[in-house]
Amino acid sequence: NGHPNEIVFGLAEGKVKVGQLKSNKAATLYSTDSFVVSMCAGPDGNAILSGHLDGSIYRFCFETEQSPRPSTTKLAVTPTSV
Repeated sequence: NGHPNEIVFGLAEGKVKVGQLKSNKAATLYSTDSFVVSMCAGPDGNAILSGHLDGSIYRFCFETEQSPRPSTTKLAVTPTSV
């Protein structure tokens, strides 16, 4: 269930990466043009949401038996007041 040996993190350059704890290697899951300001995991550990400085919200779904390919979806753009 989920991804117990991985950690997902966001960067100021807009990339969202997954780090493999056992190998100490990281891979890019997806890239955006805006600073990552928030992240959360889905309850089953198979999806994450990321919020960005430009107000965009993205969902990344990992590969599962029900979904054979990983996918990234831009869910919304909210107004910002920076």
